[in-house]
Amino acid sequence: MRKLNFNFKLNLILGLLITLLLISNISHASTGRVEVKVVVPSMQRLIVNDPVAVSFSYPWEGMESGEALIFRNVGNINVQSNVDWLLNISSLEYYRELEIYLRPAGKLNAQWQRVDGSNALFSGGNGSENISWDIKIVPARYNYTSGNRGTIADRESIREMRTVNLIFTLTQL
Repeated sequence: MRKLNFNFKLNLILGLLITLLLISNISHASTGRVEVKVVVPSMQRLIVNDPVAVSFSYPWEGMESGEALIFRNVGNINVQSNVDWLLNISSLEYYRELEIYLRPAGKLNAQWQRVDGSNALFSGGNGSENISWDIKIVPARYNYTSGNRGTIADRESIREMRTVNLIFTLTQL
C-alpha cells in the first residue's frame, strides 16, 4: 500500500505542477502584445467633369483701358486621393500680349496665380474635392506688337476668337 500511496502522491504533485505551468503560460500569453502593420498604397485620381476652357473675343471691350476679362465658375474637376496632393496647372495656349490667371471659384481671398508661361500650384489633403475655377485675362504688362498688327486701338476693328484650355497634373506631396 505504501508503494501505491507514493505513486499517488507523485502523480498528484506532477499533475499540480503541470496545471500550474499551464495556467502561468495561459495568463502570460493573455498579457502579451500583438502588433500588426498594414501598408496601404497611395491612390490618386483626377476626373475632369467639365473641361476648364474659355473662348473670348480679342481684343475685348475695355481692354485698352486695362480692364480685366474675368470668367467665373469655369469647368469642374474632381481630385480623389488618400494622401496630400499637389495640382500643377498650366495653359495649353500662350499669347504674348495676354496674361492668364486663375484661382479656385468662390474663394475670393485666394491669390490669382499665373498659368501662361508658368505653372500654378494648388494643394489639398486626402479625400475627394470638386473644384471649379475663376479665370482672369489681362493685357500683358509690356505691350507686345508684332509687325503689322499695330496697337490695340488699331486692332479694335479686327476681332478674333481666342481660347484658353487648362491642363492639370496631379502629384503626391
